[in-house]
Amino acid sequence: PPAAVVGIGRSARGVGIRAFFPRNDVGAPGNVMVLEGQIHGAIVHGLGQALFEEAVYDEQGHLLTDTFETYALPKAYGLPRFELDRIESPTPHNPLGSKGAGEVGTVGAAAAIGNAVCDALRDFGVVHIDMPYTPEKLWRIMHGHANA
Repeated sequence: PPAAVVGIGRSARGVGIRAFFPRNDVGAPGNVMVLEGQIHGAIVHGLGQALFEEAVYDEQGHLLTDTFETYALPKAYGLPRFELDRIESPTPHNPLGSKGAGEVGTVGAAAAIGNAVCDALRDFGVVHIDMPYTPEKLWRIMHGHANA
């Protein structure tokens, strides 16, 4: 499973990912470049879910995050560097010995970031926070204006 190290300051900047350690059992890899691209994309998707992506509605039920200007997504310049750690244990359940790889990156990244954020905020009594871990949500927790 992946692991993450995050930093959270008292400012309104939000979560800074200091290190991310993805690890996947990919079975018998076919085209390694395609495989790694799929895993990288899945990790970015998981990081986006954990840190940014949120459907926000006003009091009348109108969606406020309905464009790429208002719906936050991860950007390449804000991503941490990560090196994939592949485990290659072929499965006997198909002729190629391959396993699904993309889903693990999405789910694992969000979970690893969530665990790291909760660990970083444990001194504030936090044991759980709903995603996404937005700067506003974290600021409110650290300044005593919200309960997780």
